[in-house]
Amino acid sequence: MLTMDVGTMAVIARKRVILLVETHFGYGRSILDGIARYQHTHGAWECWFRPWQTSLPPDLETWEGVIGRVRSPKDAAPFPRGIPLVNVSNGGTEPPCLPTVTPDDHAIGAAAAAAFVERGFRSFAAAGLAKRLFANERIEGFQDELARHGFGPAAVYRSEDVLRNEEAEFAEWLQPLPQPLAIFACNDVTGREVLEIIMKQGLRVPDDVAVIGVDNDLQVCSLSFPQLSSVRTNATQVGFNAAEMLARMMEDSSYTPPLRTLVPPVGVVHRLSSDIFAVDDPVVARALAFLRDNLRRDIHVDALAHHTGVSRKTLELKFEHSLGTTPAREIRARRARMALELLVSTRLGMSEIAERVGVRDQSALSILVKKHAGISPLAYRKKYQV
Repeated sequence: MLTMDVGTMAVIARKRVILLVETHFGYGRSILDGIARYQHTHGAWECWFRPWQTSLPPDLETWEGVIGRVRSPKDAAPFPRGIPLVNVSNGGTEPPCLPTVTPDDHAIGAAAAAAFVERGFRSFAAAGLAKRLFANERIEGFQDELARHGFGPAAVYRSEDVLRNEEAEFAEWLQPLPQPLAIFACNDVTGREVLEIIMKQGLRVPDDVAVIGVDNDLQVCSLSFPQLSSVRTNATQVGFNAAEMLARMMEDSSYTPPLRTLVPPVGVVHRLSSDIFAVDDPVVARALAFLRDNLRRDIHVDALAHHTGVSRKTLELKFEHSLGTTPAREIRARRARMALELLVSTRLGMSEIAERVGVRDQSALSILVKKHAGISPLAYRKKYQV
């Protein structure tokens, strides 16, 4: 790294990097967070960054590297020939021709399919964007994972642009599909639109139709009704890896980066839009609905049995037959999933999270999270909080 002597003081010449990542949605903000985390440990850059827009600096030729969402060769055309450029978008219609770091879209679709299969669904659909590579790769992963579990292909609706503008067509496509239906939406914006349309059709969510989106954009998911479940893409790691790649490209002109670097998803965050098991047994269905609505209370297996009007032994046998688990394990698993979601999506203290998920204190919360995630609540929050 170059230095300049100013009197007796050496001044480090920071790399000048253009960041063309809009902040409209959580995905872009998380990428920028990952870039910032890289700089915290490897030294700061001088960054050109304009929130809400992707304008270029006037002295373009003086900048040394670019991280941006480059969806086509046209987007890369303004940059001087030879400038290191790392793409963080898979939103075009063709595979990128630049070094690219993106979420593993095939794995994202597979994660959504596995989550639906785990919850007992047998009828599947997907909603995508016809002109977006990421959407088609996610749907392909969804289909491949369903096939791996022995299911036929899901019904697919691909909108030309905005699903809300095709509401009548989507509702007509949806009408004959068997229920309970599991719909995978290619991103959270599409997932929110799916929820709006199916609620207008008088369908119950998640009882008739369950929905999972992608990106875990906290504002989009939390302000949807019902709250939208979503695949966490780990876009923060995308940003970190992109910064790491660009740094190496700027330091070593002989380095040839890989054309595509894929970051696997973290998992599915279940909220109300998918918080159900598609089971035929009405006793198990009632127990799960009661558990969903009363999780923060001190619920035990006996309370579930009393609510459903069967003995504890009968309830345990029905859970084992329908879900392959026990009522006690299901209670713990749901509490753990809610705790993990609160750890990454809020700044609540440990005692308040413990209260919200129905465990007695912080110590019990720590045991619950460690058993489910393998690390302590604080470590999980530090690793994954956006």
